[in-house]
Amino acid sequence: MKEYLEKVFDLLFLYKRVKEINPNFELCKNLKTGRFEVHNFSNFKDSLVITAPNLDARLIDKLKETSADNAHKLFKRLDEENQKNEQKILDNLVEDASNKLNEIAKYSFYKNEDLTEEQIKKIIN
Repeated sequence: MKEYLEKVFDLLFLYKRVKEINPNFELCKNLKTGRFEVHNFSNFKDSLVITAPNLDARLIDKLKETSADNAHKLFKRLDEENQKNEQKILDNLVEDASNKLNEIAKYSFYKNEDLTEEQIKKIIN
């Protein structure tokens, strides 16, 4: 364990709840930053799992949300959000193209003639 980390045993027994999520997790206080951290000292390189400014239930909620057991749910949610964002982008492109085509058609009907390529470029830009 790194010298600037101190194991925490709190009155709310959050350290026990951390252990329930993963027996390899340790609740620590970083003496350099003053923040609370959860470490997995069974990892070979970096043991840091998560940090929090305060020691409260939000830390446990975040650990549960990001745990390996819930990773598939987290990835599914991220995929769904990405898909919604992509659909919004496509919808905006379709709406923009539709508006420009309508503008071209209105102008063409107003002029009562086919538009030249130059006239169409002026409408689009």
